[in-house]
Parts: sequence; C-alpha cells; structure tokens
Amino acid sequence: MRQWESSEERYENKTAMYDRFINERLLAFIPAGSQVLDVGCSTGRFGEKLIRDKNCRVYGVDISARAIEQAKERLTAAVRTDIEREGLPFENRMFDVIVMADVLEHLVHPEAIVDIAKERLKPESFMLVSIPNVANIRIRLRLLFGQWRYTRSGILDSTHLHFYTPKTAVEFFEQLGFVVAEIAATPGFDFVIGKWRMFRGITDRMCQVYPRLFANQFIFVLRPKKML
Repeated sequence: MRQWESSEERYENKTAMYDRFINERLLAFIPAGSQVLDVGCSTGRFGEKLIRDKNCRVYGVDISARAIEQAKERLTAAVRTDIEREGLPFENRMFDVIVMADVLEHLVHPEAIVDIAKERLKPESFMLVSIPNVANIRIRLRLLFGQWRYTRSGILDSTHLHFYTPKTAVEFFEQLGFVVAEIAATPGFDFVIGKWRMFRGITDRMCQVYPRLFANQFIFVLRPKKML
C-alpha cells in the first residue's frame, strides 16, 4: 500500500473484492422488517439480501464513491460519507439495527463512531458488529516466528488500524456503555471456505470447541445499557 493514498483511495481499490462477498452469518441476527443502517455497506449486496429476503429497509453509508453508486441501486438509500469527518448521515432517522461489519478496525477513532451510532438506535434495538480475531492461531504462529506482515485482505489487512481479541473487544464495548448480549464466532468467510466445502464441517467444529484460537472473526450483539 502506498503511504500517500487517501482513505477513500484505499477503499476504492477494494470495492471489486468486497462486492463478491456477503457475510451470511450476520443475516440471521437481523429481524424481518427491520429498519437497518449499514455502516460500511460497500456496494450494498448485504443490504440488498436483507431487503429481498427479510423485507427490511436498509440505509447504507460508505467512503467509496464507486461502491455507493452501486449501493444506490440496491438499497433503500445510500450516501457516500467519510464518517470520521462527517459523522453518520440520515440524521432524522432512528434504526432497529445498526450494522458495522468489519468497520471499526479501519477507523482512527472507532469509539467516537460507536458513540454516535448508539444515539441513533430505537429503544430495544441493537448494534451488530463484526471484528477480525487477531488472536487466531495463524497470527499466533506467525508471531512465534517473529513475523507480522500486512496483507491485501484478512486479519492483517493493510488498512487495519486497530486489532482486537474477544476479551479486548468486550472491554472496549463495555467502556462505551454497551452490554454484549451475544457473541458468535465465525471460522472463515464463506467465499474462502466455499472453495473447500469438504473442510467446512471441520473448521466449524474447531471454531466451536476453541473459538478464541480458531475463529477468524467474532460477531457481537450490542445493546446500550440504558435499554436493558
């Protein structure tokens, strides 16, 4: 990655890659008929599936102008915004679910965005956040041999600014006034596992037995304390 690339340039370059991927594991957490804010919506494929399969209304925001042009065709509404400079759009709307799928690790000040998002939740609503697991066994083994190399995607994506284990993520959310209502572990993204379907059962089982070691990503269901 060139050091002089802007934030928008970095994500413009990833749009084609992200467009292939829908995190199916997140879909199960979102109730049918929900009004959803998808922060980091990319091209809108995730929200499009929510609209089609669950009759949701989905509002998207992303830093990539290229991605938003496609998202506008798929979502209820979509806006290009640098959320760290401009905050969250759709100021007059409250949401049943706010999704931040693989977003917080890219932000300079993730706590500020989480605080803003918390104020946009309806009563009895929640945030759905996914974060890569830096304590994954692959990362541990690399560190054992003194290796820490950034990659084009994945846990050590070159655009990641923050890294979390399940424990540090929970501490982070609790400090911001949330109760972690549920945690789910994912052994790997479906577009990767899909190439080796025979191994999916094995990786799922390993992740269930020891998620802190084998999870590629954790999903957190977050409810503001004042709503409990």
